[in-house]
Amino acid sequence: MRVRVLTIPPLPHVKAWFEIPSFITSSGGTIESLKIAICEQMFKPDNGTKFHHSQISLEVDQYELLDHSSAQIVRENDLIEIKLTQQRLSGVKRKREQYEATSFALKKASQPPMKVFPLATHHYSQTHILFQICIALRFYLFFVYFICVVYIVHFVHFVHFRIIDRLIFIL
Repeated sequence: MRVRVLTIPPLPHVKAWFEIPSFITSSGGTIESLKIAICEQMFKPDNGTKFHHSQISLEVDQYELLDHSSAQIVRENDLIEIKLTQQRLSGVKRKREQYEATSFALKKASQPPMKVFPLATHHYSQTHILFQICIALRFYLFFVYFICVVYIVHFVHFVHFRIIDRLIFIL
């Protein structure tokens, strides 16, 4: 019997026909044995895509096929979607992570709550920041005003001396 298979990301893209081995359909094989056959034929180590059958799930019409179900529920020309399951960790690593999570939760429950201190001693509000900007702008405007006054005084002084020089020359 042949079926259509389609992989769902993050699995490598595969859209193909797949021939289910006759020993799976005739001898009362299970979905788990079908998953094993799919992994052996489609996800080979030489492609760089080796997956264990427990890492994938099979779906037909958006319904998952359970591992211990009979493979005879799959019909000719069915579209089987292959998805990566959430449990990709090996048993040892998963147990270690569960142990670490449990021990962390126990440590956290047994310790008194920690005090949280701010990283900085000052908390600046928007009003305070605007006030600081206004002070800086005021200082800048005062500086510009000072420069303008100095320039004007210098100019007036220069013109004044020129006028006095002309008056003296005329007299």
